[in-house]
Amino acid sequence: MADKSSSFRPYPARAYGQRRHSERNRHVSASSTKFVTCGNISRWVVLRCKRTLLYRAVFLVCVLPMIAIIAVLRPTVYTTQVEQEKISFNSQVKESTSNSSSRSFQSGADLHLNKSSVNVIQQTKVSPSFNSVFSKKYAIHYPENNTEFFIFLRNIMNRSWEYNQNHTEEFRKDLQAALGNKGKLDKFILTKQNTKVGQRVSFLSNGGSMKISKPFWQSLASDTLYRPGLFKRCSVVGSSGILNGSGCGGTIDKGDFIFRFNLADVQNYTEDVGRKTNFTTLNPSFIYEKLNSLTKRADQAKFTGILKQFEGSHLWLPLFAFRWKYRILVKAANFAQTSKHVQPIYGHPEHYSTVASLWQETLNGTYRTSTGLHVISSIIDLCDRIDIYGFWPFPTFLDGNAVAYHYHNKVNGTAGAHSFVKEFKALVLLHERGIIRLHLGSCSHKNPSWEKRP
Repeated sequence: MADKSSSFRPYPARAYGQRRHSERNRHVSASSTKFVTCGNISRWVVLRCKRTLLYRAVFLVCVLPMIAIIAVLRPTVYTTQVEQEKISFNSQVKESTSNSSSRSFQSGADLHLNKSSVNVIQQTKVSPSFNSVFSKKYAIHYPENNTEFFIFLRNIMNRSWEYNQNHTEEFRKDLQAALGNKGKLDKFILTKQNTKVGQRVSFLSNGGSMKISKPFWQSLASDTLYRPGLFKRCSVVGSSGILNGSGCGGTIDKGDFIFRFNLADVQNYTEDVGRKTNFTTLNPSFIYEKLNSLTKRADQAKFTGILKQFEGSHLWLPLFAFRWKYRILVKAANFAQTSKHVQPIYGHPEHYSTVASLWQETLNGTYRTSTGLHVISSIIDLCDRIDIYGFWPFPTFLDGNAVAYHYHNKVNGTAGAHSFVKEFKALVLLHERGIIRLHLGSCSHKNPSWEKRP
């Protein structure tokens, strides 16, 4: 007879089995936490690798083909949605401008697209902008080859020039329409009228902006310095070596207002470039290269001496052209203000960018319009007539003689920043239409020098 004590169980059989299973799990868990063996690690690594390979296989077989199908079909769906939105928008614009207010707008989902409707949409687009109209109307069509262009230019300059009032008024209207409010003459420079304390002014390059402080605002011109029709005749004088020996000084000084650029020397070249100056500019490169960044007192004294020959004129500075050049231009402006020889004025960055964008589109040139073309474009309303001197972008003249880059120094010209040749051809076009007068060669002789060449 079996011993009853050996068959006695304190728990039922099922509960006893569960209890032993839980105790075994606790034992294994406790042992696994206490001891990490190489076998355990290898088994775990193998398991993870198998799972990773399985996941990748599922992705390649199932998910990737679905993505490819969506990528192929999605552009068609997107294009249809965009075209439907265009139809809806055009229909809304058409209904909003009609007199019947009872018509309701149709949603893009309720419209059907076909070839005829697409053609109608393309034909009923918004009329071209004033910029594109101006760009097409005043685009240059002269030969790109210099030799061929010189032949055209010689024929143009041999004709007697006459002021064309109708063409001039038409150009003024076209220019005003293309530039808009930001390109108006009263935005040419920063003034207390178009700038407020606390306003943020953005730099043209390198990003960023500056908040207008009250001391800076107080240094601005109180009123608009330039108004339409203020001067009857203006002379715009470039710095090309074409002025050397021209004898144009007396003719230049006949202008009511004289524009010059980058503090080009006057006192040693009066016979060729004149004596008067009412407006000149200052580029940061001049401060770096010629004035040693105004670091020493000798540099500051030299700057003051240069300004004396421009007594009473406006000194235009591109203060907000480059963020990293702002401080050096402010420094130069402070010295100029202290000298009391000139009045510093600051170009309006929005005005400059508007004019630059227009000419960049018209000439298909570089993004940075030269200061010369910017000033000429800005004073079309200021002056009834404009005479241009010292603008010549080529190393040789029409007669074949070499031409220096500047009349007042021996600096070699640099290309890349501006499209001087294209800008010059734009001036030739305006000269040909009687809007401005471009002076080339000698002013002291009846016949220009290129006529002597056979």
